[in-house]
Amino acid sequence: MIPNKPGKRRRGSMLIEMSVAISSGALAILLGVGLIERTFRLSRTMQEYSELQRQLNEVARAWRADFATATVIEHPSEDAIRILNPTTVIVYKLTKSSIHRETYAKGMEVEVQESANTSERYPFGTGYRASIEQNTLRIHALNAKGELASLRLRVVG
Repeated sequence: MIPNKPGKRRRGSMLIEMSVAISSGALAILLGVGLIERTFRLSRTMQEYSELQRQLNEVARAWRADFATATVIEHPSEDAIRILNPTTVIVYKLTKSSIHRETYAKGMEVEVQESANTSERYPFGTGYRASIEQNTLRIHALNAKGELASLRLRVVG
């Protein structure tokens, strides 16, 4: 340490050094908190995106499996399709936020919703739109970033 010369005093030098150190530390903490928050947001976005892709893949798998064994395909309304298989009747119904797949034993009244043997629901949330045109199911869904994730399932033959 350099001794003070007479007539030259160091006034507040420790205070200035402390305030610079504290402000530098606060800035580093703020940057760290921002980075952690951004990482959590990215993780949540990726989780929602993978969930949307999983739902689309499940619908595609069920749709293809149902049409592979279909004997008759009916369109009772613009938001429903009925697939007749040798032993079951499968009904796809479109709602505002999801797709419902209901399976009935052959010969049961299909109009009664409570009598379904199995019922599956594929939720897509807000930003979802689906349509059935002839034997094509079109699904448009927005992921967490607002990007369009779409799927078009067509039955060939």
